[in-house]
Amino acid sequence: MSRRPVTVTQPLLPPLEEFIPYLEQIWENRWLTNSGPFHAQLESALADYLGVKHICLFANGTLALVAALQALRITGEVITTPFSFVATAHSLLWNGVRPVFVDIDPVTFNLDPVKVEAAITPQTTAILGVHIYGQPCDTTALQRIADTYGLKLIYDAAHAFGVQDGGGSILRHGDLSILSFHATKVYNTFEGGAVICPDAKIKQRIDYLKNFGFADEITVVAPGINGKMNEVQAAFGLLQLKHIDRALARRQEIDTSYRQALGTVRGIRCVTFPPDIRRNYAYFPVLVEPDFPLSRDGLYQTLAEHDFHTRRYFYPLISDFPMYRGLSSAQPGNLPRANEAASKVLCLPIYPSLEDSDVHQLLSIIMHLADQALPSPEHSISTSTATTPANRPDAQIFHDRFFSDSGIRRYLYGINEYSEHLARFIDVDGFIDDFTERKTWLGKPVFRLSEIDPDCHVVSCITANFTHSALDKLRQAGIHHIIDYIALADASGGALPQIRAIAQTRIDHREHCADYEWVRRQLFDARSRDTLDRLMAFRLRGDIEAMEAFAYAPQKQYFEPFAWPQEGEVFVDGGGFDGSTSLEFAARCPHFGAIHFFEPSPVALDLAQARLHALDRITYHPVGLYNRATTLRFAGNAGSASHISESGSEEIRVEPLDERLSTPVSFIKLDLEGAEQAALQGMARHILTDHPKLAVAVYHHPSDLWRIPRYILGLRPDYRVYLRHYTEGWAETVMFFVPPTDQGARHAAD
Repeated sequence: MSRRPVTVTQPLLPPLEEFIPYLEQIWENRWLTNSGPFHAQLESALADYLGVKHICLFANGTLALVAALQALRITGEVITTPFSFVATAHSLLWNGVRPVFVDIDPVTFNLDPVKVEAAITPQTTAILGVHIYGQPCDTTALQRIADTYGLKLIYDAAHAFGVQDGGGSILRHGDLSILSFHATKVYNTFEGGAVICPDAKIKQRIDYLKNFGFADEITVVAPGINGKMNEVQAAFGLLQLKHIDRALARRQEIDTSYRQALGTVRGIRCVTFPPDIRRNYAYFPVLVEPDFPLSRDGLYQTLAEHDFHTRRYFYPLISDFPMYRGLSSAQPGNLPRANEAASKVLCLPIYPSLEDSDVHQLLSIIMHLADQALPSPEHSISTSTATTPANRPDAQIFHDRFFSDSGIRRYLYGINEYSEHLARFIDVDGFIDDFTERKTWLGKPVFRLSEIDPDCHVVSCITANFTHSALDKLRQAGIHHIIDYIALADASGGALPQIRAIAQTRIDHREHCADYEWVRRQLFDARSRDTLDRLMAFRLRGDIEAMEAFAYAPQKQYFEPFAWPQEGEVFVDGGGFDGSTSLEFAARCPHFGAIHFFEPSPVALDLAQARLHALDRITYHPVGLYNRATTLRFAGNAGSASHISESGSEEIRVEPLDERLSTPVSFIKLDLEGAEQAALQGMARHILTDHPKLAVAVYHHPSDLWRIPRYILGLRPDYRVYLRHYTEGWAETVMFFVPPTDQGARHAAD
């Protein structure tokens, strides 16, 4: 194209001739840095413009944030968001502080106060919020939490220059707020930043910290850094203040043009802002929904081909970067809303010098794409199962009545986290559970199913093992009005959290649809492909009828005809728990060679040894399997939802199998509550040299379905891959990797 490419932003630059007198003054003063006259003028002018008491200028916003944390003496753990620019978390690491990521609000994309409060531990010392896109955090709720638990509250307000709520500048909230004056921001000083301080005392400490800790010429009071803004930056900032209001007005015009044009475009959702705030129009983020003909990345690429360079702010999540992904709080299952936002968001160009003709051309491209038909490949997981929840008018009717009709009786079937959440969301008449001794739960009565009047509304919250059977039991009991939690959550439009496994799969599938298609092509038999199709129908569309083909069968979970244990088999039970799998193995293969039983939990290991006491040729390894020798924490009291977690109650020791065992093995079973991929990396030598059968749990995270086979087939591409599922819900999916020379594999093929 002949014109200059349109970038997502361009710096605000006043006329060069207006800046020349400032430079001449600097040359005359011969004062380039160290709090010169322009520096002092800018501090005063910004405090007046922003409506704040005290401001400390910095060379950039990251140094300002690092110094602010140091000034408040933050240690231990700080709760923050994964949905931000990476400097937010980097500033914590630079201070020796552990970030704890929590999920975001699905509307504002800021920290969810409920998640913040739930993540507080004795090690928590502060909350670090971010006003994403200039959207104010829930400052009232976060301040209440900080006051209740004695925590410091800091705001990364890099996006929020000039933003006001009903009480004035949002920079007044919390203990400190940090601004960025980077070239990409609405107000810039080339590079630059600032800390907004509530009083002169904290300003004095921060001023010391940004100047090496000097209090005077010979006195150092703190281990400070060089964070000072120089005179050229400060002078440029003073000039920028003369143009900022006009720049913000132009940004508002562009924002209005986008909203008017995109408000009715199928598959494009504009991020909304509260009507009672004064915005700065720093960004124009949209969400590319599944019903847009292109994926978010597809739209991103198409616009780039037309020289419109958008940005995926913020993708990847901070929690996905190598220095953070090992944190338990960084696991995708803990951050479904953040992951969904990161997979959908696209920021369109917005800056004062953006021409109307460019805005109109960009909008024309998007609207033209929206009018195109959706692609329809001959066969794929996405078309055979659909990628969005099933359209169920009955579910919407049930939902609307359940939440609005005070005259009906409401019951929740099952006692678990989803029935608990629903009970806290709406007043119910009680719970139904035939297997508990509880008489009450959450202050409500617990009934047997036989005690329930059929003329009531019941939500089945059974999701892990007996999803289909639970609905059948309710129907057989004659209950008139029944819905499953999955359908109810879909009908709620996001008000209710979806089952984690389902929400995560929908996000992962949108991001990695081609990987799911790839793994389907690797499956060796028709039953494996049917299993995958049914699982995806359940997880993508909430189709519980697809799970009717499965049954709860823990006794066969790792032992299928194509992977039958052979005489002399050396079996590795990775994640042996109570010994049930090893006992089943020995019953099916009495002439086995050896069992290596890996279980890091002392309680579970004691149970296993008691259960397996009659077996010989068994070696107990009181460690877990991983890709390195280290210590992890484990949350092991959540049944199928147990997982490796740094906030877990149990500390466990883990080692690589390649370091633990030097002798050959022939059959490896892995169910490590989310650590399977790491464990496989730690047994690469055994996989390459021994070529053992592998039975690997692939349900702890959706990406296990394709990441695990990619890794294993990358080592040994000759494996035959099978997929089986052993419950009616989201739990207990196993992928088998069988060498073509294995006797069991040959028998199954025959």
